[in-house]
Amino acid sequence: MGEKISEGNEEEVPEAEEELKRQVSLAARVAKEAHGFESVAFEKILAYLLEGSTQAVSERIRKTSSPTMRRSPKIPENELDRIKTFLDASDEFVSDQYTKLSDLNHTYKIYGILQIAREHFQLDGLTVKEIRHIANQKFRFGIPDGTLRGNLSKASINEIGKNQSADGQTIYRLMRPGEIVLNEAIAKAKSQVSNPPQ
Repeated sequence: MGEKISEGNEEEVPEAEEELKRQVSLAARVAKEAHGFESVAFEKILAYLLEGSTQAVSERIRKTSSPTMRRSPKIPENELDRIKTFLDASDEFVSDQYTKLSDLNHTYKIYGILQIAREHFQLDGLTVKEIRHIANQKFRFGIPDGTLRGNLSKASINEIGKNQSADGQTIYRLMRPGEIVLNEAIAKAKSQVSNPPQ
């Protein structure tokens, strides 16, 4: 590529090598838990980790090379306070959950995020902004805003419940029938990875 991130930063090379070794080691550790399809899990987890690193480098290049470039609007910090524990989750936890959800369609990825929020972070329901931030910043699923809103609006009321928060925002909750179809979708995706069609 021939682009320099910054002048005279040779010390970044060993630092980058150490980071790459750390990511490969992390991917290998997490993949060991995926009995029967360790190699597939390793590839997916490593791709996920490396994608995050590539985006971080791209962001640094963008900031140093074109400071006048238009930036996407940021969500105010206080709007993410409710999901802070989710956003602070460890790489190991995120990799494990990513492996479980990565082969699902957008609808079930959204259901999965709602399930993880409730089961692991005591968040029984999320707003569209919270779901979008977790899906695209934490898991890097890249679900477009229109797709996210469309899937939530089309979801069966038996599967996704809606409540109004004190400040008038809609909170989406995963209901029991939604959990059942999500678990079925996860089991189906897992069996397809374990037994690919001949």
